[in-house]
Amino acid sequence: MHTTNNASDEMPARDAALARRIGAFLRGDAPLQPRDGASDEALVEALQDYRTDRQMATDGLSSEASDRLWQRVAREAGVHAPEQNAHIFSLASARTAMAVAASLLIAGVLAFMLLQPSAPEVLATAEDAAVTYTADDGTRITLRPHATLVQRADEEEWVRYGLEGEAFFEVPPTDRAIEVDAHDGRVRVLGTSFTVRTWGPAVAVYLVEGRLQFLHTPSGAAREVAPGQRVALTQEGILSEPESADPAYYTAWMQNELQFEERTAGAVAEELEYHHNIHITLPEDVREETLTGRILLDSVEQSLEDLELVLGGTFEETDDRHYHFRMP
Repeated sequence: MHTTNNASDEMPARDAALARRIGAFLRGDAPLQPRDGASDEALVEALQDYRTDRQMATDGLSSEASDRLWQRVAREAGVHAPEQNAHIFSLASARTAMAVAASLLIAGVLAFMLLQPSAPEVLATAEDAAVTYTADDGTRITLRPHATLVQRADEEEWVRYGLEGEAFFEVPPTDRAIEVDAHDGRVRVLGTSFTVRTWGPAVAVYLVEGRLQFLHTPSGAAREVAPGQRVALTQEGILSEPESADPAYYTAWMQNELQFEERTAGAVAEELEYHHNIHITLPEDVREETLTGRILLDSVEQSLEDLELVLGGTFEETDDRHYHFRMP
């Protein structure tokens, strides 16, 4: 299966790009710089003021922020700011007040809409078979079964994906940075090939060629990874040092097989569970056995038959997609 990334026809490209810039700025993901002269400068200034005031709103709106907000609304509405001690109220001032109130309401609604976290765009989802997604810049992303790829941001200088599951990325040489969010980890590359997996006890990244940086986003800790190395991030936020790894451990699934050397039966079963979306129960003593071999991933039945040969027992289905191992 092959999917492609098509641009939206619902919004002009210029407006869509501006909306993405504003969204990234309000979320704190990227700075916002004027690009179109005075009109764009005014927009940037207003958004910067708004974001500053919004940050103070958790402790209550300061009087300075309140005054600045009213002054801006009054200026945009073409009226003078009211004197602090004025008590005259006329029909004209009532209309002005209504206009200001309406401006505030519109501004509030627009701000609310802009601040709502937009749902990431789902680019591809793999069910029981691998799926390859090809982006406009030539990046090819092969999703392992039961994986989902989303796009979190798309800017001129960089693009950010989000991954749940496992995928192999092939990024052609480019000046545009590629980022991949994997739970609390983030991969940053310019041109390379690598795998990312989020299932299991830790997020793991394996670099096939090129260079990449793996970042723990909450703490800012980062690791530079060289070809043939892997790095892992535990659920507790511990980022390992890069270490050499067998490429087959991370890439054999693309040849529809599982290769393992000196791995525990429990670790092998865990990978089969993810790949086939099943649950496997092994006796504790069997889980600790160390295995070396190869298992085909053509089907659940094929994989379990291969594992039976390695372990010397049999699997029986006790419930829907739940398999229990028994020794003879």
